[in-house]
Amino acid sequence: MPNEQDSSQVVTQAFGVGNSRFCIGQMSELRLKDDDFNAWVERFELYVNFNEINKHKKKLMFLTLLGNDGYSLVRDLCTPKKPLDLSYDDLKQSLSDYINPKPNLITERYKFKERKQAADETIIQFSTALKKMSEFCEFATSLNESLRDQFIWCVKDNNIKKKTIIRRYYNL
Repeated sequence: MPNEQDSSQVVTQAFGVGNSRFCIGQMSELRLKDDDFNAWVERFELYVNFNEINKHKKKLMFLTLLGNDGYSLVRDLCTPKKPLDLSYDDLKQSLSDYINPKPNLITERYKFKERKQAADETIIQFSTALKKMSEFCEFATSLNESLRDQFIWCVKDNNIKKKTIIRRYYNL
């Protein structure tokens, strides 16, 4: 049975105006230099949605949890406006565009086409790497075919290559 100290680590106080409200779970402050921004935002949105935090408090919580470096950056990106003058979605998009600029399509496709299975790489590791690399290639409806073709051309094991070619439908 958890003691009082353990449960205080699971419950964090949310932004309450005039009343105390507790949220389940914890949300860490963004460490701009260490954290994956997209993953942090996904966790933040899960936290906010699970705890049913309203739009205004969501924006306040977001700005607060950005930390010093993140808040300074968002202020610079918003200038001449103030961060409070923008919506949560606009703040998130501004930071995302700055932290994760859109990759060059040709460069991403080149890297994808050049990717070969490494000698010490398993089939699963190779196929997972191809899927991850395809993220910015904008293959759209040809994604499965592009993954399949790259897999067939660059997998080291000839038996797997032959089996994959024989299969009529293949999803990586």
